[in-house]
Amino acid sequence: MDYTGQGREGAWATLDPDPRMVERRPKGFRPGSLAAECGRRLVCDDKEVDLPMLVRDVMTKNLKTVTPQTGVIEVASLMCLYRFSGLPVVDTGDRLVGIVTEKDVLHRLFPTLEDLRDGMASVDLDEMMGQYRDVLKLKVNEVMTPSVISINPDMHLLRGAGVMIRHRFRRIPVVEDGVLVGMLTLGDVHKAIYQANVAKML
Repeated sequence: MDYTGQGREGAWATLDPDPRMVERRPKGFRPGSLAAECGRRLVCDDKEVDLPMLVRDVMTKNLKTVTPQTGVIEVASLMCLYRFSGLPVVDTGDRLVGIVTEKDVLHRLFPTLEDLRDGMASVDLDEMMGQYRDVLKLKVNEVMTPSVISINPDMHLLRGAGVMIRHRFRRIPVVEDGVLVGMLTLGDVHKAIYQANVAKML
């Protein structure tokens, strides 16, 4: 499931630029840097206009991904060694097909509702921990969450943050035409807003 924003922010981002409008780059501007993106402005008829801060200006673009056929043992290694709490799952065309989280992996250790209904009076927790070895033999497509909420890179930054807050996410995939192009976290949003506002206070 994709969440794509509609409204003046998205329309502004997709309109062809007015030929009278030239981007003014502030002192110290470095293309691609967060400070540069937060400081973008346009000059039109000698008037400065702040550009809206979009998701694509702030999102992380260099992502670690896995495929549906990746082994859970590889995913678990990434999670435990590099502290990934979740990884996007893409096909050969980088199209987002799901997400696999630590919750998805550990969930396989617990008894199902059917097991409990069948009269499972007691649970051997040590035995459950040993079942982890069986989980590691699975493929990502056997444990991943296939229905993923995502946002569009041309969405206003705060609109994207609103989607995360509404669904109680700390991170969300950014998708354009079905292709995964980045990941946005609440930390990214906070840092961008902090830098943009502190710069105006100095």
